[in-house]
Amino acid sequence: MDKNNPKINLDDYKRMDYPKRMYKHYSLSSNSVNALSGKENPYLYFSHPNQLNDIVDGSMVLWDLKNLDRYFYSLILQGIWKHFGKSNKDFIEEFNDKLTSMYEEAKKSNFEDIKLGLSFLNFYQRGILSLTENCCNNLMWAHYSYDDGFVLELDVDSLLEKLKNQVSEIYIFPINYKKKLYPIDFSKYIRFDEEKKELIMVEPLLYYVSTKYKDWKYEREWRVVIDKNNLGHSLNKLDFDTKKLRDKIFEQKTETKQDIFDAESRKIEIETNTITKIILGPYFFNNLYFSAIREENEQVFFLFKQSTQISEIDFQKLKYFLVFLNAVKKDFGDKIEQVEVKNVVNNGIVSLKRKVCYKIKIIKLDDSLLVIEKTAIEDIS
Repeated sequence: MDKNNPKINLDDYKRMDYPKRMYKHYSLSSNSVNALSGKENPYLYFSHPNQLNDIVDGSMVLWDLKNLDRYFYSLILQGIWKHFGKSNKDFIEEFNDKLTSMYEEAKKSNFEDIKLGLSFLNFYQRGILSLTENCCNNLMWAHYSYDDGFVLELDVDSLLEKLKNQVSEIYIFPINYKKKLYPIDFSKYIRFDEEKKELIMVEPLLYYVSTKYKDWKYEREWRVVIDKNNLGHSLNKLDFDTKKLRDKIFEQKTETKQDIFDAESRKIEIETNTITKIILGPYFFNNLYFSAIREENEQVFFLFKQSTQISEIDFQKLKYFLVFLNAVKKDFGDKIEQVEVKNVVNNGIVSLKRKVCYKIKIIKLDDSLLVIEKTAIEDIS
């Protein structure tokens, strides 16, 4: 196999051997708290590739367009402009006489000028959910939950069953970690569906959100990719022109313009029972929020700081903390656990690892006092 043209098999992206429980790490923020409390049911956010934290992950550098022919070049441009509001008829009238020269000019730069547009076109109606097999990985907690955040344990069967009723297509697969990454020949996989009257480019899309450097292997990541109409766009950090292009095409006043950047539809609701555990970080109950802490038997009493005892920024985080606890107490009261950093001895070597060590029950919660019951889980090996 030519390493510079990786072979793609769609069956690899609809795996049935997925772990039955997977985990989503969150820091404590307005967005994460809103995922549990902002709608009637909890939701999961399905990202655009531009929102992924690895600069190569979902990057257009993994697409090689040098072999793109004029026919598909024109269809790609037509599709991009259609999403911005220009009809196929208007597109043909404006560009038909210019397409050959535009194509030749674009070819000189290996079509770099339309890669941003391709990213827009392809993931306007697709979203990515990143999950991990391991809730207790040290780096995952440090990088994503900062040890004072939390993790959701998800029943994957329940998640996929709920998604079936909301989306048109679901892919689930583990990340393929590589020492070296190679771009895919985009033109090899592009085709036009005569029945649907649309371009099909599934393989390149799945390839560029499923392949990462081996440096990320510790994450043991799986992804769920969905197809759903009008999920909304997110700007690439190097994209200075997409909003300007939209404004030019619409030729409307800003306040009445269609908002293609509204990502509300990326919040996909799930059933409450899809969340099987909420696992709190080792620093979740910390002195940022409390002025005093007292332990009595298995109960812990926390006295909340008042607004005069805390900075404005920290007081805002305290509000997120309270909203989160109220949502958890209401819907997940018997599903709360907590991680602690423990000494683990293996063949005489001592190491520090995060372990789920406690069951947590919220006994009392108001604006001044939090009381929890903290029970050790016997087997923490």
